[in-house]
This record gives sequence, C-alpha cells and structure tokens, in this order.
Amino acid sequence: MDYIPVDQYINMNLHVKSVVAVANTVTSVCNSIEEITISFEKAKGYITDKEFKKAISLFDDGIKKIGNQYYSTDIQDDTGMKLILANAEEKKGNLERAAYLKRNVLEARIQIFNTLNQCNKITSQTETIKYIGKAWMENNREVVLQLFLQENNGALGQAILRCKPDDPQYNEVLKHLKGLNQGERKVVLPWLDAKALI
Repeated sequence: MDYIPVDQYINMNLHVKSVVAVANTVTSVCNSIEEITISFEKAKGYITDKEFKKAISLFDDGIKKIGNQYYSTDIQDDTGMKLILANAEEKKGNLERAAYLKRNVLEARIQIFNTLNQCNKITSQTETIKYIGKAWMENNREVVLQLFLQENNGALGQAILRCKPDDPQYNEVLKHLKGLNQGERKVVLPWLDAKALI
C-alpha cells in the first residue's frame, strides 16, 4: 500500500483490503507482545520469590519469541551485549545475576517494540485509539474513508478510500461504521478483527 504524505493530499482509490491487512498485521504483532509481557510479569514474580531458574526460563522464552521484531536501525541497541553477559553469568552458576540481566534485556526489547509498533495505541477500539480517520457517505451512496497512517519511523500519511455500493466489502464497511447515511460523517475506529474483508 502506498502512503500519501499529508502535505501532498491526493484522492486515491485504494482497496479496503489493503488498509485492513495493515491494521490486522499490526494488531497481530501487538497481541503476541501482550503474551510476552504477561510471561515477563510472571518471571519478575519468580525473581521476587528467588526462583531464578524459573525466571530465566521465562525470560529466555520471551527473548526467543520477540526475536528481532523489536529491532530498528533508528535505535542504538545494547541488549545483545547484555544478553551475552547474562548467558555467561548463567553458565558460571550466578543465576540471580543472570535473571536480573535477562529481565533488563527483555524489558528493554518490549519497550522498544511497543514504541516502534505503537502497540499501546491499539489495545481496544474504545480505549487508547479513539479513531483512525473519518468517513462520510456521498449523494451517490459511495462511502469515503479518509484514513490516517503513521509509520514506525514517524512518517505520516493518509489515504482516501472510496467504497461503491457494488463493492464486495461495501456492507462490511457500513457494518464497521455501525451504519452511515447520506451526508452523515463519522469517525473510523480501528479494524481489530476484520478477517471478513480480506
């Protein structure tokens, strides 16, 4: 999908599936980080209880699951060196030190990941993100979606999608908007589960 710079506003006929696919991908990635975060909190509890082996196991699992999804060339990342040190401490039998180092590595990677993917903004349709654009219906019953997009690198863009009454996704778009009448304007909430449009 092409991103349109805000300062070069153009009308484009982009297919709804493109925008939905982008929203679903980000949502899916953010859901996986939620699971890692839950496991991370449990591992911190193991540290408190001085069960360092269990903590290390959960931290290792979280580090493996997040993989390099957190990485960006826009950041300086020293977590790799900390992880090497943590593994060395674990081999030496210093499990407490290893657990704390791995906690710091995973915590940093989760924070970077959330910042880059704006996961804190995609938690629900009614909480953090209020809307991702505007919609209105024109006199010919065509639904126009003006969606705002933001890349991980901070670049902003917007797209105009026109959904005609004969478009296969027309009814799904109206359903997502909870109905729309000619001349009416509404905000567009994020598509958090839009498999029907793909």
